[in-house]
Amino acid sequence: MSFVTHGQLNISRQPAQAFVLIGGESNFVDASVADLKQARRDAGNDQPTLWVRRGQDRYLIRDPAVLKALGHAQTEVAALGTAQAELGNRQAAIGQQIAAASLQITADAMASVDVSAVVNSAIRDAGLDAAVEADRAARQSRASASAASQAAREARTASARAVDARQIALVAREQAELGKEQARLAQQQSVASARAVRDVRAAIDQALANGKAQRVRH
Repeated sequence: MSFVTHGQLNISRQPAQAFVLIGGESNFVDASVADLKQARRDAGNDQPTLWVRRGQDRYLIRDPAVLKALGHAQTEVAALGTAQAELGNRQAAIGQQIAAASLQITADAMASVDVSAVVNSAIRDAGLDAAVEADRAARQSRASASAASQAAREARTASARAVDARQIALVAREQAELGKEQARLAQQQSVASARAVRDVRAAIDQALANGKAQRVRH
């Protein structure tokens, strides 16, 4: 089973004190990675538990009233985290749309290149003699019959590029709006997390004082 972790998880630092609030398939933490693993071992099951470390001493708090009160804050933080993840997925999908439209514009532009013009330009740059130029003129004359068709194709290509550009602009605006919403949710989660940490620490102090915190034997 996998667990979603919210709060502050220290990757390289071991704080002097730590807690892990275990609730079903999620954790709310202010702890190191080692603390998180130790908490899961000490708790021994997936029942709601508040694991605490003060220095080298570890405690388990399983009082239903305490856990119920803290569970509301944990649920709020988790819900905001889920909303941010969903927004992130939408932003990724829109990014793929922009990339696909950009590639299509590039492909259309490449397809509309007049190959004969490129070749003729190369001939001129190479400084070839008048005979070659005369041959070029003859070929251009023979190609005049297809000029109208070429112009029509180019018009269609230009129209398609314009549509693609408008599509990119639309999805880019949507991406910007999602970015604003993501920032708003991040701010809300930051406030909710700070409030939850204060609530958890207050509950820990009270549980240690009234004996509701069970010390884990080393």
